[in-house]
Order: sequence, then C-alpha cells, then structure tokens
Amino acid sequence: PDEPAPAGTAPWTCNVCRSSQRTRGWRCPFRHRHCRDCMVRWAEASVSPTCPREGCGYHLGEHDLEDLRVSSTRLEAFRANRLEQGLVDLQENADSQVTVFRCPGAGCGAAVVLGAGEARRRWSCSCGAPPACTGCGASPYHYHARCEEVQPLRARWLAWLQGGREAYKGLERRAVREATAQQKALREAMARHSELANDEEWKAANCRLCPRCRSAVEKTNGCNTIVCGQNAHGGNRQPGCGHRFNWKDAKPYRAA
Repeated sequence: PDEPAPAGTAPWTCNVCRSSQRTRGWRCPFRHRHCRDCMVRWAEASVSPTCPREGCGYHLGEHDLEDLRVSSTRLEAFRANRLEQGLVDLQENADSQVTVFRCPGAGCGAAVVLGAGEARRRWSCSCGAPPACTGCGASPYHYHARCEEVQPLRARWLAWLQGGREAYKGLERRAVREATAQQKALREAMARHSELANDEEWKAANCRLCPRCRSAVEKTNGCNTIVCGQNAHGGNRQPGCGHRFNWKDAKPYRAA
C-alpha cells in the first residue's frame, strides 16, 4: 500500500483512475500526480515506462521504480533494458569514439566497450561461450593471423580437408614405398660389397699377378710353371694373355 499523505494535505485526484486520494502517490517533475497502484501497474506493463499523462514524455528512471517499490524482477529487467538501449545508442552513433562487441553466446546480452583504435584481443564471456576476437568476432581466437586473413585461411583448411589430405596421404604412401625400395637397394649393395671384400681377401691369399697383363692368376696344383688364362699343360681356358711365367717370380695380388 501507498504511504499516507502528510497531515493537512488536501485530497487530490489520480490522473489515471480519477479516484480521490489521501496518499503520497507519485508525481513526475512536471507535477502530474498518480496513485501508487496505477503507477505500479503501469511500470510493470511497460518496457520503458513514461508518465501516464498524455503529452508529458517524462521517462521513469531507476529511482522512480525503486520509489514505487516494483518487484525485483521488474527492476532487474528495467536495468537490463536501459543498459541494452545504451549499447544500441553507442553502436548507432556514427560519431561515437567507441565500439561495442557483443558476446556471441546464444541468448547472452553481455558486451564489451572498446576504445577507438584499441587493438583486438581475446575476450571470454562469463556465460561460457567460446573465447572470441573482439576485432572480427572469430572463434576460436586467432593469435597469429590478422582478422582479414582468418576466412581465407579457413577456406584453405577446408579445401585441404576435402581433397588435399588424400593427396598428402598418397604422397606419404609413395614416400614410404620409395624409402622401402631404397632400403632394399642399400641392403643389397652392402651385401654385394661384403661379397667383393671377401673375394678380394681370397685373391690376396691365393693369387699372384701375371707379369704381362697384371691379371690375377691362381695356382691350383702341379709345378710352378704358370700360363696366364689356362692350365700349364693346356685346357681350362679362361680370360688371360697366355704369357708363361714362374709362380715364384710373380708378384702377390694385393686386395683393392
């Protein structure tokens, strides 16, 4: 209920319900007086309540709603609406020296006000929405790229996911095959080298050099008379110059 008017106050008429009042009521700065019951209903029903007197135009402030003792829910809604209207005014004002960045979270009305020329930054809202860039609104926040580079980079990434990744995997499989072939060739080359080294060691132990053509000659048995490229008494022909020499006079073969 409304508070009673001070003693000696003459009755007055509410401009809304036209009832005679002996309460304090509510009065706007232009002295338009209304009873508390009418004003509370008016304030609860209007998003941005004004004085009910036609043509007045006075907008009720937070102190007016507190004086009328509206519900706490209505008071919080009024504060949120005033804040939202202030943010909208900042956004729509072409001469404003600040910019407003809205939280990208669904149903969240939070915002951050940025000064003119202020560098972009990572902003994380208390509502739990993913952190976003205050410069372009991109989420997740891009630390190492400028705002204008984000979309082209994302397009390249999607293109790679759609086709480039398979091409890369194909190159990767090809590289594995080539590496396997190279490893096989290396193993074969090492085995061949080992065979050649063993062959050289055997020739150093069992062969001497032909004095004429320097070919390696093996003495299998018999006397010391040697013919390069065949047995001393004929037969068993092999590559050689046919020079006849004494085994003891021939120089020993040295491994390469």
